Amino acid sequence: MTLTSDQAWAQRGSERTLHIQNDTVYVDGAAVPDDELPPELSLDGVQMQYEVYGIEAPMLQIQGRIYRLTESTLELVDSAPDARNTDAHDTEARNDRTNPAAASDYMAMLQAQSQALYEAVQREYALEQEAEQRAYRIHELEPGSERAAHLDTLRQTVARLFDLKQANRNHEIMQLEKQVEAMRQRMQERAVHREAMIERRMQQLVNAYSTEEP
Repeated sequence: MTLTSDQAWAQRGSERTLHIQNDTVYVDGAAVPDDELPPELSLDGVQMQYEVYGIEAPMLQIQGRIYRLTESTLELVDSAPDARNTDAHDTEARNDRTNPAAASDYMAMLQAQSQALYEAVQREYALEQEAEQRAYRIHELEPGSERAAHLDTLRQTVARLFDLKQANRNHEIMQLEKQVEAMRQRMQERAVHREAMIERRMQQLVNAYSTEEP
């Protein structure tokens, strides 16, 4: 049998889906046994529908942790914070007082996507902390040569921090632009293959509730 272009596209695996409902994980429409899921994964109260196109092993966040969608299950990507990152996470919390968890979630996502940018942002946080500590030291000193020397060093640190922030934000913008372009391309593919995708989703929904034995 010859496949139509829509059917061939749908069968290439360009679309990946993750469905979590009633404490059960479905990957591409198939239920994943509990013993094949990461032990760190908590499904308490989780209900989600996730779709991605054109990415073979996408990453996503569940309950504040980063997972990779593999061929048939989920794989934990991030790890628990260790002592080396404590100071950085403290600085992140100060930088986002309205939502302290947001910064650490962002860092976990960043580490999963770009190790180079993750390390650059860690250096940014370290410089920020260094500047704050030096400013506190300056506050304690009386006017004089020692205080003037600390002020000069602080100015150099703040200048380095400014340049590093500019570079990091530019890198983040470039990453976002790539993601937006990839999303545009996927949306165009979705529009072209609309009927095939609707039919495939119908089959996934029907099959997801047809696994129980009579």
